[in-house]
Amino acid sequence: MLRALLFRQQPKLITTRTATATVAATLFFTPHTHHNNNKNNNQVRFRTGKRKKMTDWQNLSDDLLEVYRQRGPKPSGYDFYRSIGSPKHLVAPMVDQSELAFRQLCKKYGAHLAYTPMFHSKIFLEDVHYRYDHFQTSHDEMPLLIQLCGNDPQIVLDCAKCCLKIAAIQGNAHVIAGVDLNLGCPQRIAKRGFYGSYLMDDLELVRNIVSTLHQNLPVPVTVKIRIFPRLEDTLAYVDMLVEAGAQMIVVHGRLRDQRGHNQGLADWEVIRQV
Repeated sequence: MLRALLFRQQPKLITTRTATATVAATLFFTPHTHHNNNKNNNQVRFRTGKRKKMTDWQNLSDDLLEVYRQRGPKPSGYDFYRSIGSPKHLVAPMVDQSELAFRQLCKKYGAHLAYTPMFHSKIFLEDVHYRYDHFQTSHDEMPLLIQLCGNDPQIVLDCAKCCLKIAAIQGNAHVIAGVDLNLGCPQRIAKRGFYGSYLMDDLELVRNIVSTLHQNLPVPVTVKIRIFPRLEDTLAYVDMLVEAGAQMIVVHGRLRDQRGHNQGLADWEVIRQV
């Protein structure tokens, strides 16, 4: 069974029903892109062999990012939203599910915007098999957000640039809408790796990552978050993310501890307040 359905609500308020619960989220846009029509869909081929640490991504020229800069100034806030077609039906990112074939299927049934699976930035850079197995693009995709996780600003930035370069080599830079930072994953593996929602314990680090991406990428930066127990803390969190450079914020209206059997209901009032 597919674990998520297309979002089918208004642009600013989105819901999706999974097999276990209803997940609620809202898009928050902070207060300008032409796509080329390159039909070349060649897959980029990296060096293969034993699964080990590799740094072949460092050989990808920064000139590959020029295709994104040719779009003009990076759109912000609602200008960004409008530049990708004002999408209403979104496909949430799912690890090991949101690869190209799944995204194409969702587009067939009416999706307007999709995410890649969440990529672990350090592993993406070091493991060519992980990179090749999970990141493919197509020239006829809907707008695509690349979702990353990590806790080192430079590594997350390097991973984001690597993804953009791969899409450019594949001839599909025009489908990349932006880069999304996952600040909402509540799983234990995220706790061990100190990423996702566990970065809520170090807001200065979060600010640094978002700001680094915003200042150094040629595409907009978006984020996904969970909420704090206190509304005031959540609103301050959102304000900080906007100030750091996030152009769109997806709010999952649950606390970090609301997972598994303790998942409970999303707090729609906090979503409304945001």
